[in-house]
Amino acid sequence: MLTELTDEGLPPELTQAQPLWESVRGPDRSGAVRVSRLYANGDLYAWSDQRRVEGPGGVPRREAAPARWRLDARLSAAAVAEVEAVIKARFMGLTLPAPTVVVSDGTPAAARACVGGVGHAVSAPSAITAEEVRAVEHTIQRGVKPGSAPINNGP
Repeated sequence: MLTELTDEGLPPELTQAQPLWESVRGPDRSGAVRVSRLYANGDLYAWSDQRRVEGPGGVPRREAAPARWRLDARLSAAAVAEVEAVIKARFMGLTLPAPTVVVSDGTPAAARACVGGVGHAVSAPSAITAEEVRAVEHTIQRGVKPGSAPINNGP
């Protein structure tokens, strides 16, 4: 894995699991680090110091909370298979420097995938903007099941 974060918030079955996809952005100018991990079971976790709660009228909102892994969304098995296909076709051969746009604030970034026991990682200020990385991230977002973002996602 790209990051050495605690397992706090992950279910026991994922604490030793290799993420299918992991992306890291930061620290940015404010010191914030954004990390997300997609697991083969379709669970998308984010390292976050905010949790979603139900606000007035049932409207979801975010509030400050201790940093931990929080279930952010779920993908269907078909969506996970599509993410794997995009990783294999687009990301696994990526080497940097690639023809990319540099992140405007120079924030370091990294991405890592592990499909079928084969891992590949890239790390550079421009990694997260590489077309190949964006393709994987877009496929993940497109595959999120409607309504799968849990409310009250952790203490």
